[in-house]
Amino acid sequence: MSDNIFEFPKSSPTLNGGVEFIEPSEGLDVIVEGRKIPGLQAFEQEDGRVTIVVDSRFMVDFPPEIARQAAWLLAQALAVGAGYTHIHATSKEQPFAPVVTRIP
Repeated sequence: MSDNIFEFPKSSPTLNGGVEFIEPSEGLDVIVEGRKIPGLQAFEQEDGRVTIVVDSRFMVDFPPEIARQAAWLLAQALAVGAGYTHIHATSKEQPFAPVVTRIP
């Protein structure tokens, strides 16, 4: 194996054969640099950790201090995957992520 390859563990991160039963929930919108990121949700856990969910299919728990960095990186990756250069790009008919306006 080459020294420049990182192989993730092959074991499943979930218990009980990978089967879990969870209650459906809408979660929290994720706002990155003033934009609501489509396909990205977050849930605050009782222990302080933050669960970030991508495309309602993939989720990972993060300590709160890491969750913001992970959300930023995931937002950029989602934008690039959708054909944009970054979350602020306006190179298509509509921007990747709409600007959020907060009314006091």
